[in-house]
Amino acid sequence: MDMELDNDSDNDNDNNDNDTNNDTASNNNDDDDDEKDKHMNDAISSELLKLTYGDRNAIQEEIHGVRCLAIQETAELKAVALDAFRHELTLVANDSELKAAYNKILERQQQQHSRQLLQQQRQQPPPPSHSSTRRTRSRCFMETDDFRLRFLRCELFDVRKATIRFLNYLNLAHQLFGSVALTRQIGLQDFTKRELKWVKKGFIQLLPYRDRAGRRVMAIMGGGVRSNSEQEVDFLARAKLYFYIRDAATRDSVESQRIGAVLVLDSSVWEGGGSRAEQSPFFSPALYAVTQKTIASVPTRMVAIHYCFPNTPAFRTFNVLKLVTNFTQSYLLRVQAHVGSKMENRYKLKGYGIPVHLLPLTEAGSIKVKYFHDWRKLRVRLEKEENKNNHRINTTSTSSTNTSIGIDINVNINVNVNINQHQHNNQHQHHYNFSSEGNDGDGDDSRSRVVECPALNDVVFRQGTPSIKNPGNVIFRDKMVAFLEEFYGQPSQQRQPQQQQQPQQSERIEQFCNWLIADTELHRKGRFLEWSKPWNTWVEMEHRDRIKYKVGVSFRDRCKRYVTLRNQLLSESAAAAATANTNGTTSTSMEGVVVETELSFAFVEGGSSRATATHPRIPCCSGSTASSPGLRNDTTASLSSSRRRINGTVPRSDSNFSEMGAF
Repeated sequence: MDMELDNDSDNDNDNNDNDTNNDTASNNNDDDDDEKDKHMNDAISSELLKLTYGDRNAIQEEIHGVRCLAIQETAELKAVALDAFRHELTLVANDSELKAAYNKILERQQQQHSRQLLQQQRQQPPPPSHSSTRRTRSRCFMETDDFRLRFLRCELFDVRKATIRFLNYLNLAHQLFGSVALTRQIGLQDFTKRELKWVKKGFIQLLPYRDRAGRRVMAIMGGGVRSNSEQEVDFLARAKLYFYIRDAATRDSVESQRIGAVLVLDSSVWEGGGSRAEQSPFFSPALYAVTQKTIASVPTRMVAIHYCFPNTPAFRTFNVLKLVTNFTQSYLLRVQAHVGSKMENRYKLKGYGIPVHLLPLTEAGSIKVKYFHDWRKLRVRLEKEENKNNHRINTTSTSSTNTSIGIDINVNINVNVNINQHQHNNQHQHHYNFSSEGNDGDGDDSRSRVVECPALNDVVFRQGTPSIKNPGNVIFRDKMVAFLEEFYGQPSQQRQPQQQQQPQQSERIEQFCNWLIADTELHRKGRFLEWSKPWNTWVEMEHRDRIKYKVGVSFRDRCKRYVTLRNQLLSESAAAAATANTNGTTSTSMEGVVVETELSFAFVEGGSSRATATHPRIPCCSGSTASSPGLRNDTTASLSSSRRRINGTVPRSDSNFSEMGAF
């Protein structure tokens, strides 16, 4: 009996010891998490303290999208920087590992040029001995000015840093993609079929529109690789895809090269085990090594990096290990870590101007791939067209001669066709005229007018969609609403007699639409884009009449919505006033309100109503104002003005622009 009591006592002591050990372990884990968080904060704070107050403030403002640290470029600055870039390349030893891929590219180019010269000598007689003609090889992609300017813009025209990034880029591209990276820029066709299966899952995507500062947004929806050997293809595909998308984000846009891009890593797909993403939260050290090389080589300036983590102990540890031990301190200056639920992190990202509604992640945790598949198909087609163009240039321009002096000529062949730069440099060089310029090219969706992602001030038109996701359309609509609100703010004393409204009204509308076009193209340096079904993307509109027509239709639709909302508010106000005065003791200004739904202005409705059925259906900006639609007839003019005015303001019908009074 005593022995049983002793055993029970020993068991109780053991249980108490286990509970104590568990509590101690839990406290130790909490202490470890706090220590790791403190270590991360100390690392970032120590790096920030090395900067001046102005530098710290500038970085934070750029992260929030209210400032851009890009250098103001001039022709002289670019020429001097490119000369310094070439000189800096000569300072790097040829036997250096940093210059390995660079030397291989030059060697291949020289061999190809020698074969071309030998072939020409067999087909043509040699030149006279007294001639000073010299044949030079054409430039390869890495020698073009556009390609090198990308690295200069990424490093804010720090020539030495740009040169190192340039050489690192060539080495890493050769390491990931092989010998094809020595001949041209890499593309989606350089992925294997097995790798493309992983690519199509959409773990790494570019959003279809920019943020509020005009920066491309690169989203990584989890996608960590497992540590077992069976997932080796996932590791390689992820490394190659991250390199490619980060490179393609700014490849064809000078604006994106200058203002940079934003990276969002959303780990919410891992919450609850991560089985829906077919991934594991454990990452391969080799992946981080390649990621570091990609950050140090690809010429895309990431101005802000947002890491969104679930608020769990595992990710608190992962947060510190990833940010502190795997990345440089200068990289941490741009990092914003957000820990919380999915909705909390969305609100935090929204405060930085990131379009969270475009993030390709559903509420259930599935990754949306529609936009990504469209973008992928577009890139494949653009790269094929570019390769054909490069092949044509190389076959027709194999040599260059100079018979006047015995020096080599550097033939400036832009292999890397820069679509958006070409458009921005040439789209406003003509004399601005609102009349038709005979540009019959809107139906010809040539590659030179293809736009992969609309710029910040671009206005897009697509049938059946309001394009509310594009920042340029938001500004465009705000100006329309401001025009309508300005009109409604006019007192009745400033309105002209009804007989003088008719010609001036249509003229004022056309003037406003013309001003709206000029403000977009000349003042804000934007473009008008429309959706192209053959290209499955946006193309720049060139025909002036088509632009004016699209703007007129957009203004008409905006008027409809504005009138509907205003009449709804007027009706509610009238009902409230009638209820308040049921005793009939007083009279209010809302007593005679009548919402007129039968009258319609031709510009808004398309040209026909019971009161204006004799007028043709044409939108605004379509012709002279002498026969402008929507002029009210005798039936309209006979309406009592006392039934149409409220405190000196003419309430409009659901779509009757003429009921707004004189402009």
